[in-house]
Amino acid sequence: MKNLIIILVLVFLFPTFVIAQEQDKLQGYADGERDATYETSGTTWLLVGCLTGGFSWIYPEIATPSVPQSRLVGKSEAYIAAYTDSYTAKRKSIIQKNSCIGGIIYWGCFAVSYVIIISVGVSEPTTY
Repeated sequence: MKNLIIILVLVFLFPTFVIAQEQDKLQGYADGERDATYETSGTTWLLVGCLTGGFSWIYPEIATPSVPQSRLVGKSEAYIAAYTDSYTAKRKSIIQKNSCIGGIIYWGCFAVSYVIIISVGVSEPTTY
């Protein structure tokens, strides 16, 4: 009888433990994305992309963005893993997207100025 009670308790408590762990994961994922969006300036990386010709999109592949450790104190392992994964993925995404947009602006301006210089050079008559 004692074993039956222990089995029933485990059967009824285990699903709540799993659900709580999943909620921790989902909360960690949502918090990581929110914090990465808040802390990463898309405008700054757009300007960096303009200055580097878009080559700054490589930066997050070389240097993994650091996760703020103060937000992870006292959290479960599932929360920490989800927060870390989502934070780094979202931050990389923001940096790469805005760097590429900046690079497109850079190369677009380069192409327009090249066409203008060529057209001015062609349109001026040569004097001998």
